[in-house]
Amino acid sequence: MGDDVIQSVADSLEADKKLLPYMSYLLQDLWALGSSVDQILDLLSTLSLSQDSAKVLDLGCGKGALSVQIASRFGFDTVGVDAMPEFLKDASKKASEYQVELYLKVVFKGKGGVSTGRLLAAVNRPH
Repeated sequence: MGDDVIQSVADSLEADKKLLPYMSYLLQDLWALGSSVDQILDLLSTLSLSQDSAKVLDLGCGKGALSVQIASRFGFDTVGVDAMPEFLKDASKKASEYQVELYLKVVFKGKGGVSTGRLLAAVNRPH
């Protein structure tokens, strides 16, 4: 990851960037990071959205607490994006628990052969 991405991730977690390699361990007992999943799910339940046409983008999805539960509860196609590969591995485990499909893809693109990562998790409705 580039320095700007590293700093952005550290800022989002309100942590020193030196701690980032340890965040997966430090936050291992937490699934939901940074948002009130229950409030968002309650809000979505009040909307008249069609399962066939609704699409959800979860930027900074972390461990997938929101993405996985939206796909499971509402059947919406959901895409989560995060810069922490360890968090996306946790999201994959939770997707299995909730019986929704999760696709992880790492796309590397960098200057002069130096790779920076952009990570994508796509959660599809349950089968």
